[in-house]
Amino acid sequence: MAYFENRGARPIQRGENPANWVLTAMTSGDRDFAKDFLESDEYTRTQGRLVEIQANRSPEKEISYDEVFACPKKQRSHLMSTRLMTIYWRSPSYNCKNNLSSAHTCHIGASRQCILTLFYALIGVVR
Repeated sequence: MAYFENRGARPIQRGENPANWVLTAMTSGDRDFAKDFLESDEYTRTQGRLVEIQANRSPEKEISYDEVFACPKKQRSHLMSTRLMTIYWRSPSYNCKNNLSSAHTCHIGASRQCILTLFYALIGVVR
C-alpha cells in the first residue's frame, strides 16, 4: 500500500478491500506504476540482490525431493476417489440428470441393438 500511496495514489480507507483498492489505484490515474518501478532505485537494488543471490547459491540450500509425488499411488487414488464421491454427494441434481441421461442413452442403444438383431434374424444374416 505504501508503495502506491508514496507515488500519488489516494490513501486506502478503513474497511476497503485491498485488492480493489490496488486495481483502482493502478487504473484511475495518469501514472504508469510499472514504468515508474522499472525506472526506480528500488528496481535497481532488487535486480542487484537477485544477481547476488544467483552468484552465491550454495548446493546445501537447494531444494530436492526423493519422490515425484508426495504420497504413494494407492493413497493418491483413495484421496481422489474420496474427493470425487464428496463432490457427487453434494450435487444430487447433477447426478440425477446424468443418471437419467445415461439410462436413456442405454435404452436407445439397447433398443437399436434389439431391432438390428431382429432384422438380421428375419433376413437370415448371421452376425
